Amino acid sequence: SREEVDRARRLVAAHEANVQSYQEETNRTVGGSLHVLLQEIELAQAAFHTCKAEVLQQLAEAAETAVSGEAVSAELAGLRQDMESKVAEREMRIAELESQVQECRSSLSSTEQAL
Repeated sequence: SREEVDRARRLVAAHEANVQSYQEETNRTVGGSLHVLLQEIELAQAAFHTCKAEVLQQLAEAAETAVSGEAVSAELAGLRQDMESKVAEREMRIAELESQVQECRSSLSSTEQAL
């Protein structure tokens, strides 16, 4: 009958309104949740980039320190080599002088004997 059809139409319309209302509420909830999640992701990305920048800065400082340390080590090695070379030169000069002293003593001894 006509009344049953109208009643069925009203039920369908009410059901459709409920479904639409539920969909809108779900979209608002999901949209809000998505917005919060996107904000959390942005914060996490910012924290990651900050941490990454700090790590890169620390690595740069460590590399600079290592290069500086290597330069100091190389300079110290060069100074040590210079000092060892100078010590060797002086030891040779001392040996030469000792030899000359020995020659002078021999010459003096020969001169004393001749006198």
